[in-house]
Amino acid sequence: MQELVWSITRWIVINKRPFNIVQSPEFAQMFQTANPRIVMPERKRFKRTAEKMLSATMDNVRSYMLPLWSYCAAYTADMWSALDQTQYLGLQLHVYNKDWQYICISTGALLLPPPHNAHRVAQAIDNALLNMGFTG
Repeated sequence: MQELVWSITRWIVINKRPFNIVQSPEFAQMFQTANPRIVMPERKRFKRTAEKMLSATMDNVRSYMLPLWSYCAAYTADMWSALDQTQYLGLQLHVYNKDWQYICISTGALLLPPPHNAHRVAQAIDNALLNMGFTG
């Protein structure tokens, strides 16, 4: 079952779908057609799996990107609201390595409660970069 949860979570993340898609009767029916014994786990399990995936990915990102950070890097941010009006800030790191290959890595989404003024957004971005080990 863990392999199935991992695979579905990867699909959710890559295709930018909400975690509650697994609660859709049609989604569950799709898997039960393939295997009637499948009982779809709750969305919270997929969210926890995505958090584990993000943590492992960020460890890899840090080890790869930290040496490049002072060389040539930038970041972009994007804000959006989920269906339940929860507000998020997404952060992407952009670098050119020493062979001038462009690399863009999404570092995930951070919960960003109001207020959404320039100071608050800049502070959230700075904190996210510091938590990832990027400074300067």
